[in-house]
Amino acid sequence: MNLKVFFRVIRIEQWVKNVFVLCPVLFGGRLFSLQHLWPAIVAMLCFSLAASAVYCYNDIMDLAYDRLHSLKKKRPLAAGEISARAVARIGLALCVLSLALTFVVSSSGTLCLVIAAYLLLNMLYSLWLKRIPVLDIACIAVGFVLRLVAGSVASAVELSHWIILMTFVLTSFIALAKRRGDVVYYNDTGILRRKNAARYSLQFIDVSLAMLAGAAIVFYMLYSIDVAVVSRLNFPYVYISGIFVIMGIMRFLQLTIDGNKAESPTHLVLTDHFLICCIAAFSIFFVFVIYFYTP
Repeated sequence: MNLKVFFRVIRIEQWVKNVFVLCPVLFGGRLFSLQHLWPAIVAMLCFSLAASAVYCYNDIMDLAYDRLHSLKKKRPLAAGEISARAVARIGLALCVLSLALTFVVSSSGTLCLVIAAYLLLNMLYSLWLKRIPVLDIACIAVGFVLRLVAGSVASAVELSHWIILMTFVLTSFIALAKRRGDVVYYNDTGILRRKNAARYSLQFIDVSLAMLAGAAIVFYMLYSIDVAVVSRLNFPYVYISGIFVIMGIMRFLQLTIDGNKAESPTHLVLTDHFLICCIAAFSIFFVFVIYFYTP
């Protein structure tokens, strides 16, 4: 097995999702504090390894379905470039390495418990929970909330209830948008690329996407005008950043519903220029307000 196949098996490009681990440090104003940032970076690496272990396990479990998928059939296992046994060994090694590395950050084992909870959640998801509509989306969202918890535990920066709510709603929105692609494909071809695609209707998904998009925007705007937030940041115009949030969500909705391009949200976020600009503008705004603005 060459290195290129290995990186494709562990889906290293998906590690970008684990920047959520750094959110407590970023929004807690500790980004330039090595004492807080370094443990969070190690925690992000732990989560990345654990996520790759989950991908290996999922590839084995979903092999038959992946071979029917227009994109997933190109994955090394589905394409026959590597054996299921080799993928299982890689997944086990990554799982052990991830759990062992947590003790570099937290000798108490708290971070290890968070990673273990993530692995257990995804094991149950692969075996059973992903067959239950709505609950499958919630499991994905909880996985991202656990990333926040990992960052908070590692860096000793307390989590805001706003960041937990917004992360859960926003990741539910993105996961449901991805599910929409499977439903559209099933409606067009009659082929199930995901086991529970037949349990969702396009109408339900579109209504739910609108609801979640609205909830994400409302939660963010409430956060931006919260007295405690404005006082902590000492900046009365946090709500201006809501422009980038609204535009970004609208663009993602457009690509999902009009273009049906949300099958790979990570690829979409990394390639769509409009989304990249929204995320960059939002990030620059907050970094300036938190770290450089002085009234």
